[in-house]
Order: sequence, then C-alpha cells, then structure tokens
Amino acid sequence: MAINQLKLFQLGKETVKGTPVAATKKIAGTLDVEIEDEWDRPEHVLGRQSLYEKAVATRIYQQVALKYSGPAYFEQLLWWLGMALKGGVTGVQQGATAAYLWTYEPTLASGDAPDAYTIEYGDEQQNFETEYCFARSLTLSGGPKEPWKIDLDIVGRKMTESAVTGSLTLVTGLESPPFNKTNLYIDTTWAGMGGTVKAATLVNCSLTIPGFKVLANADGNDYFSAHGIQGRAITGKMLLLFNATANTERDAYAARTARFIRLDCQGTLIAGAYYKWLRIDMCIEYTKFKVLGEWEGQTVVEAEFVSCYDPTGVKEWSISVQNALAAIP
Repeated sequence: MAINQLKLFQLGKETVKGTPVAATKKIAGTLDVEIEDEWDRPEHVLGRQSLYEKAVATRIYQQVALKYSGPAYFEQLLWWLGMALKGGVTGVQQGATAAYLWTYEPTLASGDAPDAYTIEYGDEQQNFETEYCFARSLTLSGGPKEPWKIDLDIVGRKMTESAVTGSLTLVTGLESPPFNKTNLYIDTTWAGMGGTVKAATLVNCSLTIPGFKVLANADGNDYFSAHGIQGRAITGKMLLLFNATANTERDAYAARTARFIRLDCQGTLIAGAYYKWLRIDMCIEYTKFKVLGEWEGQTVVEAEFVSCYDPTGVKEWSISVQNALAAIP
C-alpha cells in the first residue's frame, strides 16, 4: 500500500545541465508529476470496426511535467527563481552580516539560462528521478491571512527509476512571507521606485512570469537536450479597495500611463538592520480595470496589468530576495 504521508520530494542542483546529480535537500511543498511522453499510435484499416491493434505503438519522445505548489519560502525561492527567471545568480553579503541579497532581473539585450536540477520523488513503494528540470512558468500570489504562494510548471527530461538519496533535511530556517506584511508602493519613475507607499489599499494580487521552454530538436535521443527563452513580460492583477489611490490608478489606466509598482514583504530580522524580504519591482501598464466589485462588504476594483520596458530606467522588472543563505542550498 502506498501511503500519501510517505511521499518524498527532494532535489540537487546540476553542474552540467542534463547530467543527474544526487539530491541535497528535501522540498517543502507538493509536486504533482505527469508523464508527457509522445507515442506513435496510428489508426489502421483492419477489416473490423477497431482502429487500433494491441501493442502497435512506439514511444517517440519522453518528457515529465512536475507541478510545484507551496508557500514562497524566502529560502526555497532561490531554487524556483533560478529555475524560472535566471540561473547563475549569487548572493551579495549585506553589511558584513549573515544577510545575503539575491537579485533576479532579466537580461533584456540577450538570453538568460536557467539553473537546472535533478528532482527525486516517490514513496515507500517506488522512487524516481528526473534530470534537466527547469520551469516553464512561475506564478506568485497572495491574499489576506495567507503567506505568499508560488506555483511552478516545471519540466524535466525523463522519468527513471532510482534510489532516493537518504538522510536529507529541509533547508534550515524556512520562513514564509506573510502577505499581510506586504507594502504596496506606486510611483511615476523607476528611479523613484519605493518612494510612495499606498496604505490600506491592496487586498490580493497574483503575478505570472514565463520561464524557459523545451527545444526538442533531433540530436540522437528521444528526449530534449536544450532549452529556449521566451518573452519575459509579467502579467498580473491586483484587487484594490476603491479609495483615492484606486481612483488615481483608474485614471492612469484611462490615460495609458506607465506605473512603477513595488510589492515589498518583510520577514524576520536576520542581523543588524537586515531583514528577510521578498521585493517585486516592475514598470507596468494597466490592461483592464473592473470597478465596483465587492470584498468583505467593501467596494473594490480589480486591475489587470502587464509589465513593460522603461527606456529611462532601462529596466522592466526585478525580483529580489534577502535571506540568511550565502549559497544556494
């Protein structure tokens, strides 16, 4: 009998993309695994009202999808942002303390590459591993009385039976970002980002960012051996209390005026004046504005938006995490 509580998910960062490595840490959160193999199963005219002959099928391509969902822990974000947004990022020590700042920002003039991982998964009955794992998309979302959450559409090369790496632990000091501690800032330039806080306005929000894509070109294997880049625009929505701030944003929507948004969520103190935090900066334009909705008996608006390039700030978006990790675990 396979017992749900005995399921296990863990990973290790690959040195060479596609070369499996032993896992180094357990994953907090859940993974749903789906085999995305492609089969040639042709229809036949066989003198009967059946189109298929038993066992006449050929697997022509292997691929695995791993859907991750869980709190956006300050520590595990280093895995997920590296898989989806930009690999090769290193932490910058802050003020000779235990705090490190990790910044994920797209290279707009050229292509970025993801960090690739081997993911091990299974239970007490069966165990597998999938190599060359990276994310096709990433969604960050949050609402009242919840942590920020993250969902990833991870893709990997193939499913192989394996023994799991034993005696692993979760990353030390896991902490989820409380959505209620998020501050919303709205400004008019990238240089002024984070200057004007909008209190008592943000109810909830979600952001989706394209990751990397599979390139399944022929290279002598029935699985992919390369990845490609996608357009990196953030699409998202915010639910706002319909106050003076929201009305100003409605005017910005009508005038097609770019807005400079910061979502800043602070965690616990690391050392000195340095706290754990998750920070999302982006230049956006509103694409849709729904007014006179209702939330908890209050009038609200839902603003949908897309990120856009700011030629003055020479940026489109940036996501940064501060934690107490000097290296990716």
